[in-house]
Amino acid sequence: MHDPELLLLDEPAAGLDPAQRARFRDILTELPQSQPIVVSTHQVDDLNELFDNVVVLVNGVIRFNGSVADFFGQIDGDPTLRQAEQAYAALIDVEV
Repeated sequence: MHDPELLLLDEPAAGLDPAQRARFRDILTELPQSQPIVVSTHQVDDLNELFDNVVVLVNGVIRFNGSVADFFGQIDGDPTLRQAEQAYAALIDVEV
């Protein structure tokens, strides 16, 4: 696509090996800062490197909408151990 108003990606890294994921991250970071991107994913490893905001939906209801830093602030445990998974679990009330 050439110059889309919005780039909507659904599970874009699913099935990619580590080298492909690295290339995908490079492609996203090469896009202009003005390009709006919405990514739907369960792979949250790259949140703090790639994205500005996080929205968590639970059964179609917004449970969280805010910055990546605020998202990571949802955890009480060790912030270096699977940070994003812990934050998500805290929002939906499950243990990881």
